[in-house]
This record gives sequence, C-alpha cells and structure tokens, in this order.
Amino acid sequence: MAVILPLLLLCHPVLQQSDPLAGQLPKRDLGVDRFLAEFPDYDGRGVRVAVLDTGIDPGHPFLQRTPDGRRKIVDWYDATTDGRVDTSLRAEPVDGALIGLSGRRLVLGGRAGADEYRLGRIDADFLPAELRHRILAERKEEWEKGRREWQEAKVRRQHDFGDAEPANLRQQEIAARWQEFRDPGPVWDLVALRRGEEWRVVIDADEDGDLDEERELRSFRASGDWAVLGDEALLNYAAEVRADGDETVLFFDTNGHGTHVAGIIGAWQGEGGRLNGVAPGVEFVAIKIGDGKFGASTSGFAIAKALDYAVEAGCDVANISFGGPSFFADGREPDAWIIEEATRRGLAVVTSAGNEGPTLTTVGAPATSRAAFAIAAAVWPDTQKANYAALRPVGPVLFDFSSRGPLPTGALGVSFTAPGAALSSLPSWRITPAENFNGTSMAAPQATGCIALLISGARAEGVAAGPERIRRALRLTAEPLPGASWVEQGHGAIRVLPAFAALRSLAEEGREEVVWEVEADNPFGTGAGIYLRDLPAPTPFERAVRIAPRFPEEASHAEQAAFLRTFRLEADQPWIQVPEAVYATAGGRSFPVTIDPTGFEPGLHVGRILLWDADRPATAGPEIVVPVTIVVPFATEAADGHRLVRSFRLEPEAPHQAMAVGG
Repeated sequence: MAVILPLLLLCHPVLQQSDPLAGQLPKRDLGVDRFLAEFPDYDGRGVRVAVLDTGIDPGHPFLQRTPDGRRKIVDWYDATTDGRVDTSLRAEPVDGALIGLSGRRLVLGGRAGADEYRLGRIDADFLPAELRHRILAERKEEWEKGRREWQEAKVRRQHDFGDAEPANLRQQEIAARWQEFRDPGPVWDLVALRRGEEWRVVIDADEDGDLDEERELRSFRASGDWAVLGDEALLNYAAEVRADGDETVLFFDTNGHGTHVAGIIGAWQGEGGRLNGVAPGVEFVAIKIGDGKFGASTSGFAIAKALDYAVEAGCDVANISFGGPSFFADGREPDAWIIEEATRRGLAVVTSAGNEGPTLTTVGAPATSRAAFAIAAAVWPDTQKANYAALRPVGPVLFDFSSRGPLPTGALGVSFTAPGAALSSLPSWRITPAENFNGTSMAAPQATGCIALLISGARAEGVAAGPERIRRALRLTAEPLPGASWVEQGHGAIRVLPAFAALRSLAEEGREEVVWEVEADNPFGTGAGIYLRDLPAPTPFERAVRIAPRFPEEASHAEQAAFLRTFRLEADQPWIQVPEAVYATAGGRSFPVTIDPTGFEPGLHVGRILLWDADRPATAGPEIVVPVTIVVPFATEAADGHRLVRSFRLEPEAPHQAMAVGG
C-alpha cells in the first residue's frame, strides 16, 4: 500500500527526454516535466504541503533542502501516541552525572549546568515494528554465531581433557549463556534538559553512558535539528519537549510510507535527479496520523487533529494516502465533515481512492468526502519499463487494485487519475535510500505535487487559486484514459500545463466558484448521481435530479436572494434524455431525467449529464457533472445449475462481470 538500488541513486545525470529511466518517479505522464521546463520558478516554492501519514524521515538526504536552498521539512506534528516518552521524573546530577532509567551512569560533560533535568527511557518496543524485528533478528544471528563458536570450543576441550575436564563456575555461567537466546534489545536513556526557557533533548544513542558525545536537539520546528538513534537502528529522529518537560515527543517515520509519499510530492535529489519529486520547491509539514502502536493505522480523531493543525500551520495542500472502508459512503462520515471544513478554510485535501479494486463501488473513506480530491492509480509505459522491467509495455492503464466508483449514492467517487507507482525515498532504518511502491497511496502525492505547482504559479502571478477553482481547472483539462469509464478513472488523468492555463483563464473571468449540492434518489440512498445495479426490467424509467447552491456560512440573505443561474443541459450518451435548460435560485431546482436501457448488453454502462452555465463561455466547461451508472448483470437460473459459460479476450485491464443469481 520493492528492489534495492545502492549508490546508483546518489548520482543523477541530467534527465534527457529519451531517458528510458524517466518512469522511475514519473514526471512525464502528467506533463510535469514540460511545466517545469516552461516555468522553472513555479516548482512549488511558496507552497506548504501537509503530509498526513506515518511521518517523514527528518534526515533523508532527498528531503533536506529545496532547489533554492530553503529548509524542506519546516514542522512536525504527531497526532498519535506513537512518539510520546514520559519525562516527568526530575533528577539532580551528582558528581557531574545522572543515574538514567536504564540504571546506567550518564556522564553529562558539556551538558552540565542546565537549570533542570528530566529522565526518560526508550527500548526496542518503542521502535517501528519492522525495525524492532530486524534488530532482534540481527542480534540473534550474532548470538547463534557465538553459540557455534562456544560449541566448537567445547568439543576441542572435550578432545583435550576427555571426561577429566575440570568443572568451574565460570564455565557453567558461559554454558548457561548459550543454552537459550534471551535479549530484550537495546535500551536508550533520554534526558530532557532546560536552560532558561528552552528545552533540549539528548539520547545516549550508543548506550555507553557518555552524553557529552551525543547531539543535543532543540525544538525541531525552531531549528530543524535531528539525530540518529545508534548505528544499529539507524533511526533518524527529531524531538519536541511538551507539558513543561513532563512529556517528550520523538518524531520519526514509523514504517516508511510517509517518507515515500513525501518523496513523490517534493523530493530534491539535485539538478536533473531522476528521483526529484513532482514539486521539489515545496515545504513540508510532517503530520503523523499512522500510529505504530496499532500497526500504523489511524483514526478519525487523529485526522481531525491533523487537518486542524495543517490549516493553523499555513498549509495550502494536504495529502492523505490513508483510507479504509466507509460505512455510509455518502459524505455523512465524520472524516467527510472534517475534510469539508478544512476545504472551507482554504486547504486542498488530496486522498487516495483506495486499493480495493477492480470491483465497482470500492472507494473508501476519507476519499468519499465530496470535498476531497480522490485519486485513482494508473501506470504508464515509462514506469512499466523502468520499475517493472516490462518488455511489452501498454497503456496507460488503471492498476487493477485501484478502487472504482461510483459511491453507493451515485456520486463519481473518483476525482482524477495519476501515476500509482514510483521509486521514491525511504527512511534510513529501512537500509535503502529508495524503493518502488505502488498503490493509490502513490497516486495521491502525484496529484498533490501537481496542485502545489498550480498554486505556486498562481501565487507568483497573483492569480486566485482556491480548492474549488483548482478542481474546476483540473476537471476542464483532464485527459480520459482509453478503455476506462468515468466511474473508474474520475474525470481522467491530470494534465498540469493545460490546467495552469485554465486556472489563468478562470481567474481572468473573475467569477467565484459555486459549490453545488446534487441529489438523486437511488436504491442505496440519495447522492450526486444516478446508480442502478439491478434493473427490474430493461424499460425506460425516470429519475429526478435536484441541484442547489451551497453558500458559505457568512453569506448574507441579500446575496442569497440575488442568486440566479441558468443552465443548458446535455447528455453524453443517447440513452440519457434531459431537458434543454433549467434555472436554479438559492433554494435549488429539480429536473427530470429519462434513462432508456432497452437493448443494453450485460456489463457496465456509464454516461454523464452536463450542466453548462448559460452566461459563461464554453471554455469555462460544465458547471455541474452528474454521473449515470447502470450495471446490467448476467443472469443465471436454477434450472441451468447457475452455470455461466462465456468466451472473451482478456486485455491488460480487469473486465467487469456482474451476475444476478436467480432463484
């Protein structure tokens, strides 16, 4: 939701247009390379991105600086309990040393003279699970080596002494040591010390009791300080002391997912580096929502705290490459409300659509929020060749795992499609600088990077670019993938250069974007589209669709009273009939839709109803898009033993096969 490339990653010849390795971390597929070639200063600079994930490695070499030399990770916030260390115990030095919670004598050296000392301790259970298992496995391997040497020595002694070998206590102690492996792993002492109003943190990383040789960390937000937790663990961490010294929080990536996502968004390997991110000029606010104590899973409470922090920290975009099943999938989940509120406050929230495909209606929360940019995952030929050694690349094609829409209530579910595989950065404790991962978790940061580029350029040119205007610009210019329906790919693959042109055009027009509520009755609830999976009969039927503007809380009654929009309607499929026009006031308006499934073959049938603002130019695109999804199943009967036999050609994508089992 992976091949080790060693020192090769540390060199970066200038990327040529014909470079067969261009797909390692894709930047051609969405036109990022062309955008940066035309606008090199719009590389994400001036844009702050919140990465809500498992954390970001504060010491990764690709995540240290932006192309113009600014600090890359400017803030860290842990919305979980993962990095908390109790430092409530006060201690006084004696003869220039403290007695740590490990029992070791901690020599202060240059750390002496602080106004206050607090003691803490971390051990192997504090570490990311994968790192803990590696360390214990390495220690057991060393123990096995020692045990073999002891056994060989024992055989030699028996050969020399026979049964007359003298017994002694020392030999018995050594024998007991090699009978059973017992090692709790490393134990590190942590000391929080205060000088005046400033708290600092020092950890005895090599477990030798000498604090003078260890790095003293200031607040990460203020300083960017980080250190390495021992040569064995190689865990890069930063620190923050809270609650007047009673608690210290250590910041680190708990499994590598967040560092990989951040690398896709905005890594800077160097000029021409293949592993540069989409928007290398961005600044990051690392926000941990994946709690290592619970398998890196998250909660709605953590996401709520994280998004609130992102807004308060001045972020422009938030990436959430996390998700899970949605009970309602209709925008009523707390996650959906939280994302809508963050969007209202100016934050563009990008989410992964989910990895539960290729079945229809598998988009998970929080991507089910109307306000989220929910991103599906596809793979382009460059990446197939560079990361999967494909001899006959195809595509671009959606990954089979990419979750598909529509939502049960008829809404599209997926907003856009982006590359869903990349060779990107991993934390140092994974013992590799980068690996190839795939998933919608990798597609979302591609979209996040593109949005950061758009905001960077818009800000430089004084162009207004809020979340809804960006959404419209992306929708206007997205390129549909051949062979995939709207409910599978959303509006299509992002194209960043045309989207920037559209953003400029929309800004010149100067109209505020209106958020529309769309309601249509469906068997699984009311939502923003029409969705039927089991038609009672293949005959024409009618549905009513209601549209209504959603006004901001501060909108006055006068503004609402003056609101009037007139739309021209069209359908992009002949089996959908709509009126030629409809108007809407602040109270909303309904219109009828007739759908004629006569003659439909079994399978998936998708169309769209497009509402064009009659008073805006055609270049502004449709104001409202209402998806219509009809699934006609293959029917089986008891008389036939519920057998279905078909022959068809398997293409490099997953065909949809729906079945209705008769009585």
